[in-house]
Amino acid sequence: MQHNTPNHQQFFMAAMFELGIGLLAVVLASFAGVHPHETMPKITEYKRIGFGLIAGFAVGLGMVIMVHGLEIFRFRWIEDASEIAEKHLRVLLRGCNVWHLVALSLSAGVGEELLFRGWLQGTLVRELEPFGTGGIAFAIFLASLMFGIIHPLSRGYVAVTTILGIILGITAYWSQNIFMAIIGHTVYDAILMILFVRKMRHREQST
Repeated sequence: MQHNTPNHQQFFMAAMFELGIGLLAVVLASFAGVHPHETMPKITEYKRIGFGLIAGFAVGLGMVIMVHGLEIFRFRWIEDASEIAEKHLRVLLRGCNVWHLVALSLSAGVGEELLFRGWLQGTLVRELEPFGTGGIAFAIFLASLMFGIIHPLSRGYVAVTTILGIILGITAYWSQNIFMAIIGHTVYDAILMILFVRKMRHREQST
């Protein structure tokens, strides 16, 4: 019989690792580049915070719909990426409740967005903006490609993650509000993880 209790130590380490990525962005910015939360709304900027929440949720939901839409076409590289991701998450997420999943998703959203959209993309855009729209597009693509490369579960997974990075990169640049990208990333991760855990539990109950 499979144990259905969460591995709190592994879960805690995963969340701390994700937040540590954000801390890395702050450290890197102290040496070179833009500050990772340069475009973060101030606590008193209620409209920017509210817009970031609503629009970020829409972006995250849109990415979920896009990924599920790709799965409908049953591309082999998408199926392989999905299978490998599920295998990778199965042990970590076993026994987790909704609050565990939201907390882990938020940790990833904050940490990864501060590093890749806040520091890396922000720095690249600052350096390449003088070259016009092409320079900005290349900066977003390059930061997104690096985002994909640090998720090397498979070539398909790197490709999907790079595409998602481009969406989040455009969101962050267009809005000049990294909070929106953080919410979009968090919502995307949370929805997929909740759906995956429910599917995993259904499979276990039916066996």
